[in-house]
Amino acid sequence: MRFPSGMRQQLTDLYWESDWLQWLYSSGTIYGGRVLENWTDPYSSLVRICNAVRRIRDPDLRVSRLRMFSDYLGRQFGSHPPRTLEKNLFVKSFLKSDEAEKARGIWRKYSLQERLNLRGNLIVLKAPLKNERGVLLLTYTAASHFFLVNFDVGEISKRYAIVLEPSWATFPEPYMGLFSCSEPHTVCEMISAEAAEAVGKAQIPVLPIGIGAQDWVDTEVFKPLPEVRKDFDVVMIANFAPWKRHDVLFRAMQKLRPRRIRVALVGVTWERTREEFEQEIRRYGIQDDCTVFQRIPPAQVNEILNRSKVKVLLTKIEGANRALSEAMSANVPVLVYKHIVGPRRTDINPMTGMYADDDELPDVLMRAIESYKRFQPRAWYLQNSGYQNSTSTLNEALRLAAHARNENWTTDIVGKVNRPNAEYVRAADRASLEPAWRELEEFVCGLG
Repeated sequence: MRFPSGMRQQLTDLYWESDWLQWLYSSGTIYGGRVLENWTDPYSSLVRICNAVRRIRDPDLRVSRLRMFSDYLGRQFGSHPPRTLEKNLFVKSFLKSDEAEKARGIWRKYSLQERLNLRGNLIVLKAPLKNERGVLLLTYTAASHFFLVNFDVGEISKRYAIVLEPSWATFPEPYMGLFSCSEPHTVCEMISAEAAEAVGKAQIPVLPIGIGAQDWVDTEVFKPLPEVRKDFDVVMIANFAPWKRHDVLFRAMQKLRPRRIRVALVGVTWERTREEFEQEIRRYGIQDDCTVFQRIPPAQVNEILNRSKVKVLLTKIEGANRALSEAMSANVPVLVYKHIVGPRRTDINPMTGMYADDDELPDVLMRAIESYKRFQPRAWYLQNSGYQNSTSTLNEALRLAAHARNENWTTDIVGKVNRPNAEYVRAADRASLEPAWRELEEFVCGLG
């Protein structure tokens, strides 16, 4: 049964605001996963168990469910996780699944070079050396599944350490089972230190670290433009789907009348057309105060940020929201929904911006607009996030893990940024790693 998008959003909101519904769903789904566990389809069981564990807001229930997930992996793997990915029973099961066959169908139409870097979602950060592993990084949650159908993962996991950079904040995801192996543990970026700590305490066989996709913004693209005039009061960068909650901003604009604020809406069509999105704007009678920008390049996004006094994020559940970091890097303060689930709470602070509940938004919005000059988001971002700090954090985690396995670590990883796909900071690094990319071609597998 498929509900209309508006009703789906209402049901989603109801679920995320009810601890009882989350407990009920989680308990029933875990039971379903346990039934599948005794069948011959480990991947379907893994997906069901992950669904039961990750869709929970209550921290105590999340911790108990994470333990259940860890126990589940222990039952599947026995006393130790598989040595390499090719030995992982979830990988074997996934590669036989309808989902994997659908992915093969998608990737058959792409060239070897597009498959080699998963269309911008795979990057080599370090070449393998004699007696020393290289490093591969995958961006976006879906890329982990695409990687498995495109490459001989057994051979790759013998020569490379793998880093997963998911786009979503909920956990655990199936990739935590699919990429479980011991030589070495897969590194999982977890967006926040709290999430990394929770996964570590649950003894899930991956190596979690407290950074995410939001920490790899290109600070040379998203930067202050002092000569640009602030002709927008507010910018909202989000796809046009209802769950991004543009309507909360539109209602706040109505309540502020007769005071009118100028708003830039930057995004792409998602779940509804641009015409449907603009119809919603007209229903609130604010069309003369809104300018819509669709599918514009990063440099133009930075220009619009610089033309704006405040950036808003109103989603109830988010992942590694890069637009939030891009605004900070451009020195634009942010205003975020007070009860948001996902992004690091500490990223919103007196230097970077403010939180607001829905009914507080008109008042807090005006205070932020009137005092935007007092914030220092770029200074905070450069000190606490950004690709330079993230490169150092990831490199140290990989170095320590290599030493713990008594492996060599003589060469550090190179820097990368998200533009929005993964790219090298320095063109020279791409050139120096070209032999590793050519060698990687040997591990691209046929799709049947």
